[in-house]
Amino acid sequence: MPFFNKYIALTIVSFCCIFSSCKKSKPSPVLFTETKMIAHHAYLAPSDSLSLLNYYSKAFETHDGIEVDLQMSQDRTIWLFHDNTMPSCGSIDDECLITKTDAQIEKLAKCQHDGYHYTKLEDVLAKMERDNDGKLISLDIKTWFDSKCSVYGNNILAYYHNVALAIVSIVKKHNLENRVMVESEISYLLGKIKRRSSIACYLSTFGDYKEGVRKALKFGYAGISFQYQYKEEIDKNDIEDLHQKGLKIQLWVVDGDSLINVAKGIQPDCIQTDN
Repeated sequence: MPFFNKYIALTIVSFCCIFSSCKKSKPSPVLFTETKMIAHHAYLAPSDSLSLLNYYSKAFETHDGIEVDLQMSQDRTIWLFHDNTMPSCGSIDDECLITKTDAQIEKLAKCQHDGYHYTKLEDVLAKMERDNDGKLISLDIKTWFDSKCSVYGNNILAYYHNVALAIVSIVKKHNLENRVMVESEISYLLGKIKRRSSIACYLSTFGDYKEGVRKALKFGYAGISFQYQYKEEIDKNDIEDLHQKGLKIQLWVVDGDSLINVAKGIQPDCIQTDN
């Protein structure tokens, strides 16, 4: 095809895309059915007690799902861990998990106590695949670190990129895309996951509800993860409007029966709780 004719053809195709099939479709409203109760920090019970070694298993039994915080080691293994640093032990000073290999992480755990251990995301997802009970998991990707954790220097985007690829790979390996949610305030990270999978991505917000909704709509996320009664109050009308826009919402952290009942009354999709 001559260059000129090819150029005309491409122009026509581009024009048609703009006004037809390539036009961004409006998301369908979310049909609310029930609020799912999610156990917050469902892994923070390392202990010498066998009943607590797999604390997340207990949380699965009593809730509709669990929420865990994630960090990645130098071996690109995803571990369940929240704090800036791992606790010091003996001659070992405070350590940053993201600067350590898997072997070093396991050694530090044993230094704490023979029964002390840290949990890999792989173990949790393998359990979910085996159980096949429809329970959910929300992955809160840690994106802020102590100054000691400077292994990535100014190239923290490389860390985000590798974490996103690792999560997508392991979730697909265990066939759990429809039962995994990811939450983060970093659009770059969520975008990497969204483009490579059907994992539900939630934009974390710390107040400024409307801005969170605007960004979630702009980037096509599944919804927002909202810190309940922190800086801003929301009500049932807000969530009904959110659902009409095709978005879902997780509320965190809601504790105590009284407050949980109030939160359920505004009909969020998920409530993260320490109860």
